[in-house]
Amino acid sequence: MKPPSFDYHAPQSAAEALELLGRYGTDARLLAGGQSLVPLLNFRLSAPAVIVDLNRAADLAYIKEENGQVRMGAMTRQRAIEFSPLVKAACRCWRKRRDGSVICRPARAARLAAVSRTPIRPRNIPRS
Repeated sequence: MKPPSFDYHAPQSAAEALELLGRYGTDARLLAGGQSLVPLLNFRLSAPAVIVDLNRAADLAYIKEENGQVRMGAMTRQRAIEFSPLVKAACRCWRKRRDGSVICRPARAARLAAVSRTPIRPRNIPRS
């Protein structure tokens, strides 16, 4: 199926995205990765009037250290996290397999818990 028609906005900053959400209210939906919204649109289970695409909001994609903690923005790509020297230095539980995939050694998973949330935690580590 094809999604219903909607207005599309691609803000360049978080402030611009917030302004759009304030203007359109509950008629707007955020598009960040498209993994859940796009199928809902295709099957017409969701029909928002406005889509606000966060992928161009550069101030939401960052990896930085503040007060001894590694902080990542909401739009930081997993690929950027994988190759970040800051993350590698702060979280030594990452290990690269021969096939190129990245896993976390379970013995050091406690460090990862301080860095990531459930969506990007490795599958072999139980929720805490």
